[in-house]
Amino acid sequence: MSRKRGIAMPQLELERHDVKMMQELAANLLEHNLEQYSALAVTPDGHPDSRAWSSIQKREGIRVFKESARQQQLQIKAQAGTGNGSANSAQSPPSLLLMGTVMGNLDDVLYATAASSTEAMRIKSKCTDDGTVDCKVLARIVEPTMADPLHFLNVTWRYYALSEPRDYVCLDVAGFSHTAGGERVAYHLIHSVGFDALPTFANRGVARANMSVCWIFRQRTATHVECYARGFYDFDTPNAMLNAISLHTIASQWLSCAKLVACAQNIKLSRLLHGGKGASSSDGSESDSGDCTPDYDPSRSQTLSSSMSSSSVVLLPVPPGPAKIPASRCKVCCKSFRFLGASRRSCKACDEDVCSRCSVKQSLYLFSHKKQEAVERKTNFCSQCVTDATRSEAGAAARDDLVASMQTNDSW
Repeated sequence: MSRKRGIAMPQLELERHDVKMMQELAANLLEHNLEQYSALAVTPDGHPDSRAWSSIQKREGIRVFKESARQQQLQIKAQAGTGNGSANSAQSPPSLLLMGTVMGNLDDVLYATAASSTEAMRIKSKCTDDGTVDCKVLARIVEPTMADPLHFLNVTWRYYALSEPRDYVCLDVAGFSHTAGGERVAYHLIHSVGFDALPTFANRGVARANMSVCWIFRQRTATHVECYARGFYDFDTPNAMLNAISLHTIASQWLSCAKLVACAQNIKLSRLLHGGKGASSSDGSESDSGDCTPDYDPSRSQTLSSSMSSSSVVLLPVPPGPAKIPASRCKVCCKSFRFLGASRRSCKACDEDVCSRCSVKQSLYLFSHKKQEAVERKTNFCSQCVTDATRSEAGAAARDDLVASMQTNDSW
């Protein structure tokens, strides 16, 4: 992580006029990107005009395209004609475009995308392998609510180790909206902004770069979500070869959107370890088995010890609950364990016994407060709990997460 290199970004205090400016900028950018999304001409098979865009990366049903030199010149001429051109227009970086579909539903995709806290950002990065080395929420402008739990507006920081280490300070906004035609879409907009109060890390070899990217998702069929992203990265460096390598690396990172639905499932399963409520977190303790122990709180034992030493009251240990009686049959398939032999497993969510055939070992990414990063834990679940978590409604899960975060006063 970048913190090991001595790179730590402080929190950002925003003035009232800054907040208003960020809100207006977010609204204008969203309107512009929705118009751009609706106006994009595509072929009958769903690809953009090959004269304007050339395919550079592909994974499953998703492609990333790079803007052609011809299209860039047309854009420059169009800007000059409207008076919006500048002397540096000819130096403007090429845009990237992503198009394709993933299996799943729109709410799940936004549930994984709408990472409104530092913890959520780091978990999402681990789940999707999007290339982020470190990230942080610097300021919260609009927070999720019970009425709209997947909407937020933050100022965030991201650090990437590409061909050259770069970081970005961005306006970060996500939520639901509608196209001009009234179609419901989910969006995630990331746009570079600058604040004098925030340090740069050029002395440590990290360049502050600029980016502007908008993700838009639409429920295309009952089982597939259309993915769209468009944006550019301005690396502010004359090295054309390194810039080209960086663009191809970014294109590969964009393809991580194929893992968003799996990321949503990871978050839902992690919630089961907390009784179906709360964010995906762990105390960070390691074990040979790899299972996390999120219900253990070392501060409770420390508080108990200190209260015993400073008080004359003798606290008796809490008697253990009744021992769990081993089930004779698998919870899912109802087959007898005697017949199956030594194949008993315990589901970490429902604490029921299941056979090995009905047990699913899942790799979960939980936030370790000790390490301040997402860590992987392999955990056994029964197939029924996995199915129930997958089918659970993302909006309801987000509201439960919001309630839990308010009760525990989770940090950014």
